[in-house]
Amino acid sequence: MLAQPKTTKINKNSPFYFGEEMMDGRLTADYDNSTFHLRDAIAESKRLGRILTTEEMNAFKTY
Repeated sequence: MLAQPKTTKINKNSPFYFGEEMMDGRLTADYDNSTFHLRDAIAESKRLGRILTTEEMNAFKTY
């Protein structure tokens, strides 16, 4: 696979266009070092039958 040079303009309709906010090539947000009790969070999600909200997930956050 050949890498495209940084000077190449990519059409906005292209699947390779990620927008102006990611000029350095990152595809994910910055990592915030948060850890969670995932087994408990998954069990709660299964019990509720849906994805946990951010507030609900914060209850499983470790500090």
